[in-house]
Amino acid sequence: MPVLIAVVVGAALAFLAPRSVLWMRPALQPAFALTMLAVGTLVRPEQVRTFALTPLRPLSGLAGQYTIMPLTAWAISLLFDDPQVRTGIVLVGCMPGAMASNVMTVLLRGDLILSVTMTTLATLATPLVIAVWLPLLADTRMDVPVGAMAWNATWMVVLPVAAGIAFRTWRNDLSRRWDRTATLIASVAIVLIILVVVAANRERLATLGPQLALAMLGLNLAAYGLAFA
Repeated sequence: MPVLIAVVVGAALAFLAPRSVLWMRPALQPAFALTMLAVGTLVRPEQVRTFALTPLRPLSGLAGQYTIMPLTAWAISLLFDDPQVRTGIVLVGCMPGAMASNVMTVLLRGDLILSVTMTTLATLATPLVIAVWLPLLADTRMDVPVGAMAWNATWMVVLPVAAGIAFRTWRNDLSRRWDRTATLIASVAIVLIILVVVAANRERLATLGPQLALAMLGLNLAAYGLAFA
């Protein structure tokens, strides 16, 4: 709950006074890496060993994510006449799970190693997903900077997570105080990332119509519901 309150209050501040936040923009990508490093240190060696016994779980989750989300986005996009809007909605459905999902998994005591693995695989698979689904669902093709996306995913997600897990394996005697500290670091980083993103896209958000906002809300709620079912 404190993280949610911080996100809502911080997003409102960033929208109303973007200059008070945009000075942190150069730290955006390092904040992503810091978040994943902190989350990685929370993965215990016994969790990794248990996870290794069921390697198909993240693949089944990835398959579900990249069928349910794009198809749900396509169904919702049919409510709009503007081809660009429809393409944008489908593109949202092709995006990987955000790093905030890992932090929420920590806070809600979920399966962290599964969450981290799915985030990593989904991020690396994004160029292929866009290349496959966008022409089929939105009749649109776009140049995907595969190399740049793969490198960003590697240094912002894969390497920090691996380093965090390795550090935890090396120092498995880390105290609960460290767990609380790492969770706090990841939570603060996620809040700062959201603030910078809101401030940087203030003008676009100001022109966002209520119908499109409801469509985005509907996309997430419908996809979560279908995934849960």
